[in-house]
Formats: sequence, C-alpha cells, structure tokens
Amino acid sequence: MASNELKCCPFCGSTSFCGDRFPKLIDQDVVELYVVECNGCLARGPAKETPEEAEAAWNRRYEPRQGIEFDYEAED
Repeated sequence: MASNELKCCPFCGSTSFCGDRFPKLIDQDVVELYVVECNGCLARGPAKETPEEAEAAWNRRYEPRQGIEFDYEAED
C-alpha cells in the first residue's frame, strides 16, 4: 500500500500507515481481507477484499451537505 496516496489519520493526524491482511472465514471459504492501519494510534479502516479498496475506504470521509443548517434549542 502506498501511503503517499492516503489521507492523514482522522483521529490523530498521522501520515504513517501500514497495510495489514488477515484471513476470514466467509461461507466456509477462507478469504483474505485487507485494511489500512495508522501507525500513530492504531486506528484501522474497514476490511476490504483488495488493498486498493482498503485504501479507498480509508480515504472516504464524512462531508456534511452544503446549505443545510440545524437550529437546536435546548428545552427547559
């Protein structure tokens, strides 16, 4: 996995990563899944079937919609 293509860790801001793969039993078949793991805080992205999918999942971030405002008022 090429860490120069990955966004920084959303939890600690680190730009140091490692790729990890592990076997998982799915419907009586053993498949290898891949994850991106932060070397700073050990956060892991979602497990995916290919390293490229794991990288894309790591880079996916929540972005709120533009133009939506919420007005929260505390009730007494």
